[in-house]
Amino acid sequence: MEIKFQVERRYSDGEIELIRNTFGTNIPLLKTIRKVILQLPFTEAEEIDYHKALTPEVMKIVRKALLPTIDGNEPLSQITDAWSTVTVADKMPDIALLHLKAREMVIQYFDQQLNILGGASKVKTIIFENLTILKGKQEDEAYIDILARNNILGNVEKQLMELYILSIMKEETPEEKAKRNQVNSNE
Repeated sequence: MEIKFQVERRYSDGEIELIRNTFGTNIPLLKTIRKVILQLPFTEAEEIDYHKALTPEVMKIVRKALLPTIDGNEPLSQITDAWSTVTVADKMPDIALLHLKAREMVIQYFDQQLNILGGASKVKTIIFENLTILKGKQEDEAYIDILARNNILGNVEKQLMELYILSIMKEETPEEKAKRNQVNSNE
């Protein structure tokens, strides 16, 4: 008896198509998103371009990438949210708490910046460049800020690169799929 295993992806076929159409040949758009998320300066032309490109449907995908939430419909073994990657099991509770506070800041920051990116807000309560200012901060606050900053940077780069990779991935044609299946069945 042959068991067929169907692999689901985190992004639906429709979302993949939208990612391809939006980002496939548009690295400047991904860089502008990065600028907005990291509160870096961008030109008026870049602002016009990203407002045109970032429809509500595209914003849902960008939010899904940068600030995932659990809705129960994720493929098996792909459920994740912004809290699930915090490593605390190997830390003493006082240190684990600092990591949790940093993640809480990361979540608040991404929510803030995604709202700005989508045009829902202009309010910045967390200023990215202030996360590296150590003067006048208690040790715990400085640790949390730097940890949050580095998590923000790493996550932005990783997720925008994932969107880019998804946007340029070649879709397998039915003929290519049949040929691959034939080769696999002969092994």
